[in-house]
Amino acid sequence: MRWFRARYEVVICAALFLALAAVGAWGKHEASLDSRVEVIRQLRGELQKRLETARDLPRNASSAGVLSQEITGYANEIESRLSEIDIDHERHSWTAQKELRLCRAVVAIARQKFDEALALLTADEGKSALAAEQGDAFRLEADAYFGLQQFDSALKRYHRILSAHPSRFEVMERIFDCQKLLRQRDPAIKTQIELADRYFARGIKHHAEERFVDASKDLSKAVKLRFQLFEQEQRRELADDLAAAFSACGSAYFGQRDFDSADVYLANAIEIRGQLVARLYRSDLIGDLARDHGAYGQVLARMEKWNDAIAQYTAAIDLFNKIPDQEDAAAEHNVAWNYTWRATALERMQRSAQALGDINQAIEIYEQLDTKHEDPADKRISSREDYAVCLCQAASIYLSCFDETSRDAQVAWNHSHRACDLTDWKQVRPIELLAEASAELGDFKQAIDFQRKAVGIAPAEMKDAARAVLIRYKAGPKKPQPTD
Repeated sequence: MRWFRARYEVVICAALFLALAAVGAWGKHEASLDSRVEVIRQLRGELQKRLETARDLPRNASSAGVLSQEITGYANEIESRLSEIDIDHERHSWTAQKELRLCRAVVAIARQKFDEALALLTADEGKSALAAEQGDAFRLEADAYFGLQQFDSALKRYHRILSAHPSRFEVMERIFDCQKLLRQRDPAIKTQIELADRYFARGIKHHAEERFVDASKDLSKAVKLRFQLFEQEQRRELADDLAAAFSACGSAYFGQRDFDSADVYLANAIEIRGQLVARLYRSDLIGDLARDHGAYGQVLARMEKWNDAIAQYTAAIDLFNKIPDQEDAAAEHNVAWNYTWRATALERMQRSAQALGDINQAIEIYEQLDTKHEDPADKRISSREDYAVCLCQAASIYLSCFDETSRDAQVAWNHSHRACDLTDWKQVRPIELLAEASAELGDFKQAIDFQRKAVGIAPAEMKDAARAVLIRYKAGPKKPQPTD
C-alpha cells in the first residue's frame, strides 16, 4: 500500500512538472511572438509614414526615387518577417493575428494590390471586423477603396475617420482628393479652404514655438492649397490669405537659415500685397506689406546683397510713414527697427555718414517710445530688446566704422552701457561691446572686468572666443611697431 501511494505521488509530481514546463514553454513562445510582432508593427509604422509622404510628393521630385526604394525595402523586410509566422495559428492571440493581418494589408497597399488588402481588412464574412476594432485598419480600408477607385466607399470611411479624429489633416486631404475625383466641386472647395486654414494655423503655432522646419512644412502646404484656389478656382478674395501664407513661410525658412527659399516666398508675398495696395487701394495692408519688405531686407542682408537689402529697408520705412495714423506706436517701432538694419547695411557698403544718420534716427525714435510707454512689459509697442540691439549696432558702428574720423569710443561706451542696462546685464554682446569701448578709451582694467563678466555668462560655444578677447585685454595696449 505504501509502495502504491509513493508511486502515485511520483506520478502526480511528474505530471505537475510536465504541466508547468508546458506552461513555461508556451509563455516563452508567447513572449517571443510578442517581441517579433512588435518589431513588425514598428516596421509597419515606418512603411505607412513613407506611403503618406509619397502621396504628397510630385512624381518628378528628386527624392521620389529614394522614397520608392525605401518603401520597397520596408515592404520586403515585413514580408520576410511575416513568412516566419503563421498568422492564423490557433494559439496566437486575436490581437496578434489582427496586427499581423494589418501588416500584410499595408504591404499589399504598398505593392498596389488593393483587392488583397481589402480581403485582409474585411475578414469574417466580408465585415470590417478589423476596422471596427482599430483606427489604423479603418484608414487602410479607406485607402484600399481609394486605390481601387471606389471613391464613394473611400469618402464615407474618410469622413467617419475625420469625425472621430478631427486633427488628422492627411485624412482631410484624402477627402479633398475624393471630392475632386467625384467632381463634387463646391464641397471640394470648402474642404480645400478649411484644410489650408488648418495648415496655416498649425504652421503659425510651430513658428511661435521656433519649430521652423515643422512650420515651413505646414505653411508651404497652405501656400500650395491657397495658390490653387487663387489660380484655378479664381478665388481672388483669397489674395491676402495667400500673401500671408507666403510671408509666414518665408519667415519660417529664414528661421532655419534657408535664405534661398525665404527669398522666393517673401518676394511672392511682396508682389501680391503690393498689387493689392497699389491697384485696390487696400490701405489696411500697408503695415503688412512694410513688414514683408523689412523681413525681405533681413534675408538679403544674410545673403550679403547689401544694396538690395537697403532698398527693402527703405521701402519698409517709406510704407510705415504712409500709415494714416501716425500715432500708431507699432509703426514707429518698426520704422526704428528698419533704420537700425539699414544703418548696418549702409556701413557694410562703407557709407558711414549715412549709416550714422540712420542709427541715430533709430535711437531717437526708441527714446521717444521709451518715454511715451514707460511700462517695460509692453513688448508689442516698445520692445526693449530691439532697442538694445539698436544700441549695440550703434556702438559697433562708432567703434569700427569705415570712416575713421567718425569713430567715437565714448559714444560707443554710452550706447553699449545703456544696452547692458536694458538687458539687465544678462546678454553677452552688449557687455563685450562695453569692454571693447573701454579698451579703446584706454581703460584696460575696466575692459578686463567687463570681458570677464561676458565670459561668465557666455554659452559654451562662445566661451573660447570670449576668453581669447580677455587674454588680449590682459596683455594691455598694443605697442607701436618700430619703423625702418
